[in-house]
Amino acid sequence: TVAIDSYFWQHFPKWPEMEVFVYNTYMNKSHQWGTEPFAWYFYSALPRALLGGFILVPLSLLQTPPRIGLLLRCRHLHQLFRVDRDRCRILLPVLTFVLLYSFLPHKELRFIFPALPVLNALATLPLAAFLAFPFLRSGTDDAREGVGYCRRMVRSGIIEAGCAMALLAVSALCAWLVFLAASSVNYPGGEALAELHRRLPSCQGDAGDVGGGGGSNGIQLP
Repeated sequence: TVAIDSYFWQHFPKWPEMEVFVYNTYMNKSHQWGTEPFAWYFYSALPRALLGGFILVPLSLLQTPPRIGLLLRCRHLHQLFRVDRDRCRILLPVLTFVLLYSFLPHKELRFIFPALPVLNALATLPLAAFLAFPFLRSGTDDAREGVGYCRRMVRSGIIEAGCAMALLAVSALCAWLVFLAASSVNYPGGEALAELHRRLPSCQGDAGDVGGGGGSNGIQLP
């Protein structure tokens, strides 16, 4: 794309991606577009993007999800909180990616979009484990503890997974309604122009300077 960009910009060589990288890192001028705290991605952006899945990501690192029945019966709780190293290897590059972007003063959710598919995939692992755990028991366990017990395990696993998925769906719906209401007031420039037309209807059609602030806050011109 360097040749195409150089031709249309009439400047050789023209590499927009490199210019953006140098501007934001080496020149460190991204703060001119606004700044956020260092940990903003972790306490604001990722929770809003993942919703309920944000809570499931840490649970996905466990070899066995902390099911209620296991927590009540297990005498050695540390055995239930063994970390899966393979999953940690998957999560580590993603966290490193987000952490490196956290050093930039200017932060936007879209900057970390590549990390979201991996985090969502990890968040599904505890739900899958809730459903699969009762079916992974050996035949010896079935013979020793009885068919009735195994049926209760299956039923409890389905109930726990169903409750978890229902909570995720409800939280997603509630968050969507909140974000929808918030987005309606995110563009004060458009509301200001509509109010101007309401108060001064005679000015409609007249030429004027919108300005950078109004143009970036909702005023759309034909």
